[in-house]
Amino acid sequence: MICLAGNLPALQIGHQQVAGYQTGWIDESLVRAAEACNRKDFPFIDDIRDGILHYLEIRCPLRVFALEDLFERMRSMLRKIGCEAIAE
Repeated sequence: MICLAGNLPALQIGHQQVAGYQTGWIDESLVRAAEACNRKDFPFIDDIRDGILHYLEIRCPLRVFALEDLFERMRSMLRKIGCEAIAE
């Protein structure tokens, strides 16, 4: 078995797999999505990031997770909490 830092699955980005990555890009992606729909006051970024990291570290059964699939899960989470504009 392969031990991954922080128990995060490797990310599949195109034909490449990335392991041992930082997670600050999740915050940046959420902030950019909120700003793109003129929501500069979006207060749930930390909670959403924590939920995503919890899923990746604890609940995700995959060892390699496609980045496109992760972004789709993030969009789904945003839709579920009523943030459709940010999800798009």
